[in-house]
Amino acid sequence: MRTAYLYVDGESHYAMAEKCLRNIHGEEAMLETVVVNPTSGAPTYADQRFWHNRDARFFWDKHVTYLANISFAHIDRSVYFTAFTGTPKNLHKARVSIREAGFEPQVLLEVKDLLQQRANRLVSDGVLIKAKGVDIALAVRMLEDAYYGNYQVCLLFTSDIDYLPVIHAVRRMGKTVIVFGFNEGIAVDSPFLYVAERYIDIGVAYMQRHYAIKTE
Repeated sequence: MRTAYLYVDGESHYAMAEKCLRNIHGEEAMLETVVVNPTSGAPTYADQRFWHNRDARFFWDKHVTYLANISFAHIDRSVYFTAFTGTPKNLHKARVSIREAGFEPQVLLEVKDLLQQRANRLVSDGVLIKAKGVDIALAVRMLEDAYYGNYQVCLLFTSDIDYLPVIHAVRRMGKTVIVFGFNEGIAVDSPFLYVAERYIDIGVAYMQRHYAIKTE
């Protein structure tokens, strides 16, 4: 099997995942209440499938990489890029929780007021403004790992079109790029649909099949 690395644009992934969940289950739905839909036919895991930390905008479904016929357990390295607002103690806990889910945590500390401003813009205008530094950190890491030949296959989780230049650059190095995103977060004629070797939608249709909400 070819070496595979996985990178998650946590700010985009988290915001779009919760938006899609609320499109299905209503505005009160929250990612921390997600459980496996018993009618999905998905395999039952002995270990934890869903991971969540709201303060770090961390959400992960270990089953989702099977859409590319790749087990999360067989990915050689997984890195989650996001921002965090809170105390150093809670920042440490967030990083540990992300590591326990199988990721290398790349978490930037952000001032609380900036987080609230970004949240307000998302609610009022539907505009996702991410913390400074997260995007460039992911892009640099993805390019570095490609340059040093650390992977042959790159799985990138984002709905942010700003990553197109880095996708082009990585593909010019002979690497395969698979983008996982949310159809609800991209344009109908989005370049994501043809720039990468494959684009996989993990939005409403996927969630309707695989996710349910805890009622108790």
